[in-house]
Amino acid sequence: MGSGDDEVWAWTMTSLFSSPTERSSVPRSATYRALAGLRSTEPNPWASIVAPLANPISRANLLAPVPLSNLPSLIPAYQAPTPVAAKPKWIYVTRRFDQLIDAIGIRQDEIDDGAKKLGRLIASLNRCYYPGEPSETANSVIIGSWAKRTRVRPFSDIDVLFILPYEDYLRFENRGGNKQSQILTEMRTNLKNSTYPRTEIVGDRHVVIVEVDGVTIEVAPAFLLTDGRYWVCDTKDNGSYKLADPAAELQALELATPPNDNARQLTRMIKRWQLHSDVSIKTFQLERLAINFMAQWPHSQCDRFWYDWMIRDFFLYMISRADSFVRMPGTGEWIFLGATWLTAANLAYKNAQAACAYEQANLETLAGDSWQEIFGRVVPVSVS
Repeated sequence: MGSGDDEVWAWTMTSLFSSPTERSSVPRSATYRALAGLRSTEPNPWASIVAPLANPISRANLLAPVPLSNLPSLIPAYQAPTPVAAKPKWIYVTRRFDQLIDAIGIRQDEIDDGAKKLGRLIASLNRCYYPGEPSETANSVIIGSWAKRTRVRPFSDIDVLFILPYEDYLRFENRGGNKQSQILTEMRTNLKNSTYPRTEIVGDRHVVIVEVDGVTIEVAPAFLLTDGRYWVCDTKDNGSYKLADPAAELQALELATPPNDNARQLTRMIKRWQLHSDVSIKTFQLERLAINFMAQWPHSQCDRFWYDWMIRDFFLYMISRADSFVRMPGTGEWIFLGATWLTAANLAYKNAQAACAYEQANLETLAGDSWQEIFGRVVPVSVS
């Protein structure tokens, strides 16, 4: 980046199947080295979770000179001191997180491969449940990380709803026993007989799981409701239908991401931590925590120059939510978070604290070593 006028970065949105990686177009400030001197150097710049959060200080105001126009004329000899340039701090943060986000992104060839295999599976189900309908997309709704663009490497499972005809709902309602288990069994049998005779296909409570040449596709049989939400099968106990609203979940994430896609990128990085540390928590729970955190973090509108603090402060927030609940958008369901992940989160917070201190002091490799404790080798030690 050059000096002079600030560079203008255009916002672009990554479509579901048209991105070379999961890169975001978050602006990279051309003057981040100058802005480095404006970040607070106090040990606890973010108000703790037990105290009210103060409004973020405008960093631009910190650069404003003291107005001299109102000084008394009796002090004509006063001269403003010559500004002394502060030594830049945090000079590696933006580059490090740019490289981390690019490294965890799914490649375009992987996206194309997943889309092709998903299309074949949906076409198979359409032939079974909608005779004469060979479409690879009709009657299906992609959900989860592929719909929300929160997928990370290694290759994520593809989650999809397949909408069954209303007539099939009535057909199974006339049966006894666990109707939901019977629906999953029938879908599994149809896929096995029509398209995947030599593929292992299993049912798992809500979904039928099909592994096709290294790509795992989880299909949830669903019935469309009049309000646009869905009933999905739950085979637990005697079987029941569970309410789902994937559109509301996607909207909640989209509303939390502007202007810099921070909630989405935070979710992706925390999912990378989950994979690296083998943390026992559902990815949709991490997503809800990330959205709730960003709603109260005072630097939520900032760019990647602040991502070191964002990671550190998220883990502090996460620790505070042990054994609490998150509420799902659209359905209002309360999900218990538990605390099996608490030890891993505490360790990650300590490593993030160390990494932030090293980043402030421009200790490039020491910061990188600490970040690798959290994310693994996918985050670079050296970025210069």
